[in-house]
Amino acid sequence: MDKIIDEKEAIRRLSNICAKQEKSPNDILKKLRTWGFNSNDSKQILEKLQGSNFINDLRFASAYVNDKLKFNKWGKKKLAYMLSQNGIHSSVIADAIDSINQEDYEAIISEELRKKAKTIKSSNKREQEIKLMKFAESRGYEFEICRRLISL
Repeated sequence: MDKIIDEKEAIRRLSNICAKQEKSPNDILKKLRTWGFNSNDSKQILEKLQGSNFINDLRFASAYVNDKLKFNKWGKKKLAYMLSQNGIHSSVIADAIDSINQEDYEAIISEELRKKAKTIKSSNKREQEIKLMKFAESRGYEFEICRRLISL
């Protein structure tokens, strides 16, 4: 596949994109692939963007964690998994997730469990707890926290 644009234009376009919204290295590599860049050229462009601080893994991970927790109400396990799927290193993921305020996090989980409990049809308390735990697991919440909150 031929390149649609040259390296200088790709860097200019990607710099503009990254200035408007945080992007992961995988996002950039995908974009470069669609523009016809090979793996070596893509890595060089990515390194230049990282060197200019247009791409910063911790900044991306922190913004991702903040947004997905706030808007999607995802748990730490799901956040970590999704960040790893975006090519973020595990130490960066740990730093981003450690920045979550534990009290706020548990308040989100509690509220989500409370809302879900209202919609669950069950014949007994045990069945409802099982359904709530399945819901919590699908959101990526930790078992121990949910167990404590559900049994209150």
